[in-house]
Amino acid sequence: VFLVMYLFLQNFRATLIPTIAVPVVLLGTFAILAAFGFSIN
Repeated sequence: VFLVMYLFLQNFRATLIPTIAVPVVLLGTFAILAAFGFSIN
């Protein structure tokens, strides 16, 4: 995924930020769902 994003953006910093941000946001979302007792179903 990182390589494909880098090929399109052609900028290391512009590629690195979304590559780090997306998994962090997903983990935070699942943590909040679990904290409030919700499931993904």
